[in-house]
Parts: sequence; structure tokens; C-alpha cells
Amino acid sequence: MSDSEGSHNLPKQIRERSVSCAGTGITRRLAVLTAVVMAAAILMPCSSRADVFDDAATNPAFMRDIHLVGAGGSRINSAATNDGQRTGISSYQAGVAANLWNNEHNQVLAGIQYGRRAFDQQLILPDGFAMPEQLDSVSGAFLYKHITSGDWSLSQSARYTRYATEHPSVTVKDTIDLVGLAAISPEPGIAWIFGYYYNQMSDTKNHFYPVIEYYNGAHDRWTITVGYPILSLSVSPHPYWSMTAGGGASIAYEIAAQNYLRLSYLADAWAYRLTGPEVKGVAYTAKRFDLGWTSLYAIDHRTLVVLSASVGWEFDRKLGADTKLVLDDAAVLGAMVALSFY
Repeated sequence: MSDSEGSHNLPKQIRERSVSCAGTGITRRLAVLTAVVMAAAILMPCSSRADVFDDAATNPAFMRDIHLVGAGGSRINSAATNDGQRTGISSYQAGVAANLWNNEHNQVLAGIQYGRRAFDQQLILPDGFAMPEQLDSVSGAFLYKHITSGDWSLSQSARYTRYATEHPSVTVKDTIDLVGLAAISPEPGIAWIFGYYYNQMSDTKNHFYPVIEYYNGAHDRWTITVGYPILSLSVSPHPYWSMTAGGGASIAYEIAAQNYLRLSYLADAWAYRLTGPEVKGVAYTAKRFDLGWTSLYAIDHRTLVVLSASVGWEFDRKLGADTKLVLDDAAVLGAMVALSFY
């Protein structure tokens, strides 16, 4: 068996999601990796939000014995704002997640994660609000899943995040994220998923979303998720090529055994609920082109090391509440290392 054949003998689920890391933002990548039970993005490193649906619905083992550890960071170079200010943004994350307990029909997973986002200089938003120069977060996540003796599975996840800042007059409100799902899988790789997603991260209002999805991953060459709130399609027309669309778009190519190059277009976004003294939802939005490299190293059939690096260009950048600062385009660098074992 050649090295190339060996890479394609990795489980499809692991191979596709690990490769998808090459072009996406480092912050999102580590959030997915280390907060395995985080509401919108459970499981393998750097996968799309659809993972929470397809894994919970179609994999009877559902990463039953998985354990994950990872760390990484990203840097958005310094750039000017439309009102003459200037700053760069650095982000770091690290965390672990693990299976705590399981039996034939039940399992419990949990994870903890630490993150930091730091600005080179403090920014004053258009309404006069002083943005903290540094925001730290610690989150704990929990997932319980029950698998019936038939085709159904039920799952509930929760994540609590506590924030801190060095700014004496500004605090960051803690947040809770919840996802509840019921899935029926009439045949392997195919499922209907129903449930809800609740979060309070976007702004000062809490959000509740119903979930209705159809997932089909039974084919070697394509995977599709259709419904609300996820719509995505992944196609592999050739063993060395793959294309993904849904919340962005990307093309990946296996340049050598278990080494992948990926070009992506995606959105970068994050938000905080700040008080100083009134509650204010401060959000950052941007679009990004990324060129990334991911290397997978299978130590054995149960242990996978993932190394990833990316360089990108971020544009259409905005930061603020009702009235936003406009930031100039900037280069983005990122890197990550992760270990998963079963």
C-alpha cells in the first residue's frame, strides 16, 4: 500500500474534517477542536457547523472514545480605521475535550477552553465606547447523548463562557449556548434532524433558532446538508480534489500523502456583550480569502496529529455596535497543532 493510499484509508469523517482546516480562521478552528461539545460546532478540528448535525445523527458511536487537545493562534496585521485610529488583533486559544463515560446507549463528553483576543491599541467606537484592549475567556462544555435501540438519537449540549478584561470600567457578560437535537437515521449515512439552537453571543438580545435538516453522507464523492439553519455541499470529484460550499466556499488538493493545500473564501465574525455602564453588543465582521496547508500524521489507527498553517487577506472589516468603525484591509497569519486519539 502506498503512502497516498494510506491517507485515503483514513476514516472519511476524519479525513474530510481535518483537511477542511487548511483555509479557515484559526479562532474558529480551535473553538471547534477544543469545545467539542460547543453548541454550533461539535467535533473534529475546523469543521463546519453542520458537523453537530451529521455526527449526532449518523454515527452510532458518535466519537464514543475520542479525546482531543489543541492550541493555536492568529494575527491580523495592524491597519487604520476610517477615523484615524490604528490597531492589529492577536488571538490565541488552547483546550482539551474528552469522552467521560459511555455505555451501549448513553455517552457524556466534556471540554474546557481558554482564549484571548488582544488589540495593539485601544479603539474608541463611534459612540464613544472604549473597546477593551484585551479580552480573556474560559469556557466549559458538556454533551449528553442517548442512542436508542432503533434509529433515533437524542442529544443535549451546553456551554458556559466566562469573560474577563483589564479595562477598569468595562465588563464582559458571561454567555450560555445550548443545542438540543433529535435525529432519525433510516439507513447508514442518511438522517433527518430536528431540534433547537439557543445563544446570546450575537448582540444584546438572546437568540433561539429552530433546526430542521436533511443530511446525506452515504456517498464517497459527495455530502449534502439541506434545511435550516444549515445548507452545505461537499463534493470530491477526484480522490485528490474536494470542493465545499455553505457559509463560504473552498477547494482542497492533496499535494502529497496526507498533506493538503486549500483555498477558501469565508466570513470572519465574533461578538461580545459589554457593559460600561449600559449593555452593548459589540460585533466584528469581515470577509477573508485564505490559503492554507494541513498535514495529517496518523501515529496509528487510533491517533491523529493535525498541523495547520494559513495566510490570508481580510477585507470589508467592521467593528462596533449600531454605528461601526471601518477598518482597512489587512493580512492574516495563523497556525494550529492538534492531537486526537480514540
